[in-house]
Amino acid sequence: MDSQNLNPEQPTQFPIPNPDPILPIQPIIQIPPIIQPDMLPEIDNEKSPPDSFFKSKKFYLIVAGFVILLIVGIFSVIYSQNKKTVTNNYDLYTPFPKYVEIPSTTPTLDVVDYGCHSPLAQAGIGPFDMCSYRDQKISITEAQSVLNDISLGYGIVLIPPTLKFSHEENYKGISIKWTDAQPISANTLSWIKSALDILPPYFYQDHPVQAIISASATDLGQSHSPESEGAALYQSGLNIFLTSEYAKGSSTMYVVNKEVLVQGLFHEWVHVVQNYEILQTFTVKYLFIPGNASVVMGMSPFNISYAKAAGWIFTDGDWGYATLGTDNDAQKQTDYGKTKYVEDMAESGSFFMLCQNDKISDARIKWWEQTTGTSRNAYCPSKI
Repeated sequence: MDSQNLNPEQPTQFPIPNPDPILPIQPIIQIPPIIQPDMLPEIDNEKSPPDSFFKSKKFYLIVAGFVILLIVGIFSVIYSQNKKTVTNNYDLYTPFPKYVEIPSTTPTLDVVDYGCHSPLAQAGIGPFDMCSYRDQKISITEAQSVLNDISLGYGIVLIPPTLKFSHEENYKGISIKWTDAQPISANTLSWIKSALDILPPYFYQDHPVQAIISASATDLGQSHSPESEGAALYQSGLNIFLTSEYAKGSSTMYVVNKEVLVQGLFHEWVHVVQNYEILQTFTVKYLFIPGNASVVMGMSPFNISYAKAAGWIFTDGDWGYATLGTDNDAQKQTDYGKTKYVEDMAESGSFFMLCQNDKISDARIKWWEQTTGTSRNAYCPSKI
């Protein structure tokens, strides 16, 4: 042993291990409050090993803070969802009213807090499919305002606000007007008024046409006129439009007379009735959804009730695709009426009002009698 390294006055120093401090276990109920980053002491990277931060008290405090924030956020979302108020899904006093939100989970049949059990919906459909339908019918004025809101999405002909009509009059509550470019002749005007004289209140009071209009495609800001496609009259929205041939009351292309014009007018009027029923039955929220414009006419309970009475057979539930029955009663309709049930209804409605009951089946006549509240013989004394 080397004696020169021994010093009795200075005992040999052995290194004492310096273990990391053991953090005390904190009870869950004593989680410290959230500490903002600027309240934490700065970390001295020169004095702390690179991995010491993840074992420090600061790290656990930050993790605990994030956990608390997550829990608070989850409870806030749940609370806000439970506090949502349910509004009627037929409120139409604003262009974009608030509507009930359909939950993403499949509900049970006894859930009644979402306003989706409309009596206007078809029988047999699920309760949340009924959210497409209003809880009650709306007024004519409200229906007209809804049409204005959705008109662009449905391709409806709008009257330009700058368009000036050279003549406008009101007959039995129906506006008749025309422009300088396409005036209505005296003969045609008298035919139109003769038609309005035999209309039951169901048509001119309960489902009135907003206006009977004679205006050129240029007047209306349209790129083309339905006249170029062979139309004599056409309906758009709640208006009926005359082409130039019918406005002047004569044509070199086809027969234009009182009976033909009135039959065409009543045919288009039934389409107006169909539009009223859609506006009064379906919610604005549903009508605004892109693509629904092409299906609402087919799934309207009003149209379907007629179709079933007339002999149409549905192959996809209570709405959608249907074929006309092959029995004699179902087939008693014009060729055009046989193309689809909305046209079947328009054709039979015009014949019913013209007392041409021999052209349609008895089942169709009975449906119109019940719907309008008038007898099939009501129009025969004044047959046009």
